[in-house]
Amino acid sequence: MLLTACTAVTVQPKDQIQEKNDENIVVTKDGKITFEIKNDINVPKEKVAILKDEILTAYDNIQQSIHTSFLCAI
Repeated sequence: MLLTACTAVTVQPKDQIQEKNDENIVVTKDGKITFEIKNDINVPKEKVAILKDEILTAYDNIQQSIHTSFLCAI
């Protein structure tokens, strides 16, 4: 199984991406990242669904842990 992800400066609306793709596509809630699951070994759909949930949870956790307002003491 291979997992890929991509992002772009111009984001395509989440609805458009999911309409034209199959069940192996995961789009983050904010629509900024699209993950594609390459299921060449025919993992059952139930396991793919679990993986999709884990990907979204991990992405959310990473986004929440990034702090961009650091104070610089000079």
